Amino acid sequence: MKNVITRSISGIAYIAIIVAALLLGPWYFTGLCCLFAVLGILELSSLLNKPMIGTLTLIDALGAVSLVALPLSAMIPEGTLVLYCCLCFIPACFIIRTTTALYDIRPTAFSSAMMSMASVVYLGLPLLCLNFLYANAGWQLVISMFAMIWINDTGAFCCGSLFGKHKMSPRLSPKKTWEGLVGGILLTGASAVGGYFIFRDVLPLSLIAWIFLGLLIGVFSTWGDLFESLMKRSLGVKDSGHLIPGHGGILDRIDSLLFVAPFTLLYFFFAVTL
Repeated sequence: MKNVITRSISGIAYIAIIVAALLLGPWYFTGLCCLFAVLGILELSSLLNKPMIGTLTLIDALGAVSLVALPLSAMIPEGTLVLYCCLCFIPACFIIRTTTALYDIRPTAFSSAMMSMASVVYLGLPLLCLNFLYANAGWQLVISMFAMIWINDTGAFCCGSLFGKHKMSPRLSPKKTWEGLVGGILLTGASAVGGYFIFRDVLPLSLIAWIFLGLLIGVFSTWGDLFESLMKRSLGVKDSGHLIPGHGGILDRIDSLLFVAPFTLLYFFFAVTL
């Protein structure tokens, strides 16, 4: 019971922070994305234990800066010096990480370097897409996207607990069931109807486009959750960290977002232009 209360309070606080950042304006939301990037790369560094002793601070710092540069670049006007400086951190991270691997005498030097650079892609690109979505579609679509992710998680959990009998992916997530998956996706699709009626005067998406968006967010949200489960099982850990009481680490909270944000950005542009 105590864990349920702790988890609920932490979840409400997490949602409140995201909603506040969205409503306060683009730079507040960009700052939140940058915070997600820093916390995420630190968690991944801890999980992967990839850098050599002595280069840990340098590599983590550079990785964090390069990750911050990606979502930040979405808000900086094109052609400004600050934008070029932000984008320069990405190749700098690549150069330093690969050259330090040459002096890593561990057998895992190559795989560690590859995982280090892959973590920038895994975290940085989705957060860049998220900020581009905010800049081009507005906070209305972004908050709808977050709401549908949360509804999918809640719907899948409730439907799985009540009706779940057939395991969906025992290898990755033994508690997930096909009944939970279908229930979560259907509830997310139904909630998208509400998004259409609330924001139809603001967002150029038809009712059918909203419903398909909701259904597909349910699918991509599940894939994001399963991918993080794959990562944790591969590394032999239960949670990505202990930052959020009752939930684990920041990666445990944004795993679905990292898959949904790039998809939603692509979907929005195709839905608007077609």
